[in-house]
Amino acid sequence: MNCLRKQHNNRLQRTARYVALSAHIVVSLFVLIPTMSDGNDELVAQIDEFVESYRKRNMVPGIAVAVTQGGNVVHVQGYGADSNGNPVDANTVFPIASLSKSFTALAVMQFVERGIVALDEPVVSYLPEFVMADERAQTITLRQLLTHTSGLSDRSFPEKSLPQPHTLSAAVARLAPAGLEVAPGGANRYHNPNYQIVARLIEVLSGEPFDEYMRQNVFEPIGMIDARTIASLEQDSRVSNGHIRFFGLPVSMPEPYWFLEGSSGVVTTASDMSNWLQMLNNSGRTFDGGQVISPESLEVMFTPTDIRSRRGLGWSIRNDGEVHQVQHTGWLFTYTANHTLLDHGELGIFAVASTGIGLAAADADMIVEGLQSILLSGDQVRAGLPFGLLGGIAIIILIVLTSLRGVWRLRKIEKIVERRQYWPVWKKVVWLLPMLVPVVFLVYLRNLLSWLFGGRDGTWLQTVYVASPLIVWLGVLILVNFVFLMKYVNCENRYGRENRIQSRHT
Repeated sequence: MNCLRKQHNNRLQRTARYVALSAHIVVSLFVLIPTMSDGNDELVAQIDEFVESYRKRNMVPGIAVAVTQGGNVVHVQGYGADSNGNPVDANTVFPIASLSKSFTALAVMQFVERGIVALDEPVVSYLPEFVMADERAQTITLRQLLTHTSGLSDRSFPEKSLPQPHTLSAAVARLAPAGLEVAPGGANRYHNPNYQIVARLIEVLSGEPFDEYMRQNVFEPIGMIDARTIASLEQDSRVSNGHIRFFGLPVSMPEPYWFLEGSSGVVTTASDMSNWLQMLNNSGRTFDGGQVISPESLEVMFTPTDIRSRRGLGWSIRNDGEVHQVQHTGWLFTYTANHTLLDHGELGIFAVASTGIGLAAADADMIVEGLQSILLSGDQVRAGLPFGLLGGIAIIILIVLTSLRGVWRLRKIEKIVERRQYWPVWKKVVWLLPMLVPVVFLVYLRNLLSWLFGGRDGTWLQTVYVASPLIVWLGVLILVNFVFLMKYVNCENRYGRENRIQSRHT
């Protein structure tokens, strides 16, 4: 009987939520849209001009943005098309990558507010299944997980190149044999499993799957009707393939599988994100007057734990002169995203681009930077240099020069051998040894990229996604050197035979 009553109450609550969401849509259509036009036509035109010029100049197939000010939506718009050729609009579903961490942090703060957990208590006291080989892990607190100061890192636990889990419980279980790079609280090391542990904690505390808790307690109350959280992009057919940069050109590719839930798994729309930004602008209040999170909890989330890290709970904080910025970036291998709050939450900016992280700057970050300049200065901002395209052109030039030099050396091979035929063997080996450098560079390219990205882990396939033009150039260089070396050895052997024959005749 109690079970039936509970199911009935759940149905009533769900119906109430849908009614509230429907009312929100009506309000958006008849109230917010006129607000966007009143006195903001020039600003909206500036935003459109900048984003569209950036998209075309940098050849980004699809972009969506949302801009809010206080309790109002300034602009929500999509540009270009997705990889299936469908026009991008405010309701196109995109993955937002590590922006998901801000949502996970807010969700667990709801439990902190209710006194169910405390930020500075060991996580293991609430989540006994969290066990690691390093005994120091027993002291890791919730705050340390949320600020990436737990001591876990990609160096001590290479989360992407290890076998991937498919559930949050499995994600926590695979940490059992791992160690810590540093003592908890000792240093800041950005690490996705920190937030997977938090998400699993939410599952245990709520008694329901993480995505269900997020839907009922975060997404729906905020009015994010298309948002959900998933373990991989394959789980949501609404998400089209993003793109990698191949010599600066966007190439549609599926995201390589890696476990996303809790840390990088939210998929949503620009329209949904405008509601998210409004809620943050309004101290945690939603469109219907509800309170998703208290102003005091938001203040904790937006306050850096120490001066060195500049990390809050699920956010990075920067005070640059007169500008107070609260931000989180999101990088997938086929998408990038960014959400930023300015002027102590008065302004909100969101951008997502259907191009992934590469050796050049992330497109979503560059778009938010331009929109930030427009909003703060009021001046029109021109799209910057297309770093992705310029980088691709630079590597094409390197490939052409490498090939031409290789052809030139092959044509001069006999003179090269003739000048060196009387060198001792050790000197010839030393001269030829640098030809192996590209091979070594290619073998250790994954390690080099890990170093460039602050120790972040990745598979070889993910390395190809990030640095495919560089890999092509190294391949050409290795091939050119191999052909030259074979030709050199063959030519030297021929010279040796001719010299032996000549010495016999004399």
